[in-house]
Amino acid sequence: MENLGKNLSNGVTIFLAGRTIDELHKSSVEQFKAGDFKNLDLLHHLTAGVKSFATEMCYVGLDELRQACGGAGFLLTAGLSDWWSDIAPFPTFEGVNPVMA
Repeated sequence: MENLGKNLSNGVTIFLAGRTIDELHKSSVEQFKAGDFKNLDLLHHLTAGVKSFATEMCYVGLDELRQACGGAGFLLTAGLSDWWSDIAPFPTFEGVNPVMA
């Protein structure tokens, strides 16, 4: 239960941060069209930080899930290995997490 609660709260945090950034981006697009780029720096910093946090939490959460399943977590029939191959490169794509943070 400890892992479940922590990962659910991380997921909600990431979801809410994504919605906030999306709203900021939508409002900034109109400013960009008018030649006002004052929010561009803020958007860059927020998206880099959320990318770092979200991909790290996803990677760690999936590993905790795999470990909680014991040996079955490694079986192809469990489906976790497919998720693992999809998720594992995310902390490196578009910049490694320590740099992005």
